[in-house]
Amino acid sequence: MGMILTSEGWIAVDGGTSPLHGRQVYEAMQQISPQPVHSVILTHRHFDHSFGSQAFDAPVISSRRCKERFVQNLSDDWGPDEVHNWLKNTMFPHIPSLTEEEFADLELISPSQTYSSAHEFKVGDTRIEFVPLEGVHTDEGIGIYLPNE
Repeated sequence: MGMILTSEGWIAVDGGTSPLHGRQVYEAMQQISPQPVHSVILTHRHFDHSFGSQAFDAPVISSRRCKERFVQNLSDDWGPDEVHNWLKNTMFPHIPSLTEEEFADLELISPSQTYSSAHEFKVGDTRIEFVPLEGVHTDEGIGIYLPNE
């Protein structure tokens, strides 16, 4: 996870592993500067990058392909019953630091804004570039580059 403070508020780079993780990061952001969260940018859809997005109460931005994969997951293995079974049976046994409690109020937030993998935009005075990373870890991944920082 990353945090970018712009003149128009925070940008969360990825939403975190769980709703609890997202809330913890949000609280840390607010301690640094009590600004609203402008948006959450997902670098890719894996659970450890997206399952905490609800904590920021902000639009989620991703590559088009990330949203396509995300929406597909919502209709199959991320359906309401399936996602909790997957966490319980697959993730919790392999990652003992994860607990059922931190996912209790899980609400998966699909990206509402998408761009091609290579895209540049501004939030306040901050220029942000999506850098295509398809094939590095996933087929929908992007990196975030701040050319003026």
